[in-house]
Amino acid sequence: MTAMDEYKRNLNSILLTYKPTRILELGVEEGISTELFLSHPNIKLSSVDILECKGAKARVKSLKADNRWDFKVGDVDKLLATYEKDYFDMIFMDVTYYDATGGMDEKGSAIHEYTSWLRDIKRCFALLPNRGILVTNDYIRQTGTRSGHRKATSDFAIENGRPFTVYPSRGGMAVFVK
Repeated sequence: MTAMDEYKRNLNSILLTYKPTRILELGVEEGISTELFLSHPNIKLSSVDILECKGAKARVKSLKADNRWDFKVGDVDKLLATYEKDYFDMIFMDVTYYDATGGMDEKGSAIHEYTSWLRDIKRCFALLPNRGILVTNDYIRQTGTRSGHRKATSDFAIENGRPFTVYPSRGGMAVFVK
């Protein structure tokens, strides 16, 4: 089994365990997660990415799931404020944060990654209803990359007394239940 196969298996397991029907996906890129979410016919998906994500659009079109997918191009920081509280029963965070210049630090982590992740984890958690699910992707990414993301996820859990489950595939996923 490849790392990608295991990633899909674990993400599918999360979907089957928690049975979300309205998902907000932050970060799309090629649409691998998008395609998996929409392969479940009862899921309506809203996605945000700073890029056009043409590969994701092609995946959704091939599934004939356009009517269940709302895709917005824009900054997560600005668009999160436009979503209604308690509407989504799952939020999937897979975002890379850059500063205004797209800079990276000496370890390959996006500048301001920790601050942005912690801010948006808090904002996403506040959007969820009780029993809603927050999934942060790449929690256990190899040491030295996306370390701000891992620290933000752990700090959120500690500061709020929130346990989480880790699915250790590919970059790993941390799953919080509100």
